[in-house]
Amino acid sequence: MNSLVVRLGATRRRLDPDWMRSRFLAVGVLNTLFGLGIFPLLMWIFWPYRRYYLAFVVVSFILCTTFSYLTNKFLTFRTKGRYLSELGKFASFYLGGFIGNLTILPLCVEIFHLPIVPSQLAYSVLGTFLAYFWHGHVTFRSRKINRRSSTPESQSGTLRAGE
Repeated sequence: MNSLVVRLGATRRRLDPDWMRSRFLAVGVLNTLFGLGIFPLLMWIFWPYRRYYLAFVVVSFILCTTFSYLTNKFLTFRTKGRYLSELGKFASFYLGGFIGNLTILPLCVEIFHLPIVPSQLAYSVLGTFLAYFWHGHVTFRSRKINRRSSTPESQSGTLRAGE
């Protein structure tokens, strides 16, 4: 009986949106700390090659995106399988965000004459909210399976006669 209670509690926590938001926030803090540390660490390790700092930015972006994908997959959304599909969706969000940042930040600073750091912080906060919804509804979306029949017709919503 006790194991049933534990399993039901674990299922509730896994499906509870507030619990998932809490995990997303905790994982976000972990990813932020990792992201803040990786570029300086790479620069320190490869100091003689510091003139190639933009290459370190790219390597940092790849490492941080991969780390964030793995922590979100296994700690926040807890999905099984579909690694390449999810990674593609996950990376496309951050690549789009990176390109958007390179576009929107200069607009805020050069056109609207807003301060650089608050503009970047606002973009980051907006990106955090968008990431939660994107990953919850696109990247790590759970598939709905029609358990009544395994035929393609019933999976697409069209029932056969007699069902």
